[in-house]
Amino acid sequence: MTSSAFHPGVTNCGGRLAHTGCRCGARSGAKAESLKVLGADQMADVDLRAEFGPIDTPAGAFDRCKVTSAVYTERLLDDGVDAEWVQVVGPTRAYPDAHEPWHEVSLEFWQHYVTRVTREDGAVEYVDWTHRQFEPDTAWPLVEPADVFEARWSDVYDLPEDVTRKFARIAVTLVEN
Repeated sequence: MTSSAFHPGVTNCGGRLAHTGCRCGARSGAKAESLKVLGADQMADVDLRAEFGPIDTPAGAFDRCKVTSAVYTERLLDDGVDAEWVQVVGPTRAYPDAHEPWHEVSLEFWQHYVTRVTREDGAVEYVDWTHRQFEPDTAWPLVEPADVFEARWSDVYDLPEDVTRKFARIAVTLVEN
């Protein structure tokens, strides 16, 4: 599996992943030990903003989900984490505070990309680095249990690992140029 993962601000929050800004109030400097809940022995503390820009803002997150989540998923895979690149379509509710361009598109046509992670204990969670394009004040990155995340979208599509890896390599090349 592929990855040179980066999971900034992660800490173990009562058995769940929590990131800086988690609703539980946990704060951390992202130590490798705290990432073992993901099943990886070692993960680098890298801030995705260094590679992808201000993805923690609504405007910076807009139209960056595909690139960010593909690269993040590949890095988790490289680190041996059980991760999948996922496309979700059609939110099941409106996002009135979404970044302005989304208001021009009917909800059933919204598409978004995220990473699904299965932890060593079998729990499944979604990591969404660009959710702030929909909800500006949400945790960053947003990490939610599968049932909570999936309830917000009409359809969830697993993308094959080979497609994830190919797209991630192309995405890194595009970002570097």
